[in-house]
Amino acid sequence: MTDTRTRVDELIEESYLISLPEDAIRKDVLQFLDSCERIAAQTRDESKRQEMQRRLKMFRHLGLRLDSAAELSEEVDQWMAWSPHDMLAHRAARLKLLVLDALAAVDPSVPSRVGKERFPQSGARGADETGPVLRSNILPYRRRRKVARKLALWGLRVAYGILLLSAIAVFAYRFLR
Repeated sequence: MTDTRTRVDELIEESYLISLPEDAIRKDVLQFLDSCERIAAQTRDESKRQEMQRRLKMFRHLGLRLDSAAELSEEVDQWMAWSPHDMLAHRAARLKLLVLDALAAVDPSVPSRVGKERFPQSGARGADETGPVLRSNILPYRRRRKVARKLALWGLRVAYGILLLSAIAVFAYRFLR
């Protein structure tokens, strides 16, 4: 089972890809792999460069056959009702995150460099930080904390409201029969 942050990153990427037509999804994946290959070629350490290029070659083969790449689906995904377009977007998002994870295993600075190349205007994080650069990572820390606090309070209010309504329903059921 994947961790929550990876799943959220995948959903963000998938929601972007779903808005594109199928040929644009394929083009986006190939452009992503091209940018990863450019960054891997810039790596100074020869052994790391060769390992990243080997892994990227494997992922490029998967990217060329996204429609039939069963390796990019979990067992749970097979039982969901996906349209062919949604499944393509789902597999493309999964492929992108797998590429970033595989490159990070070789050199932890590569995902942030890929993010800087893909989103140069977004104020991507520094080279010392790792992980994919997504909108959730770009927000300033204070703002993220404030948003998280508001969401937590909203969740507590909803839970309190549900508890109150269920108590009223139990009261009404018992005493108003």
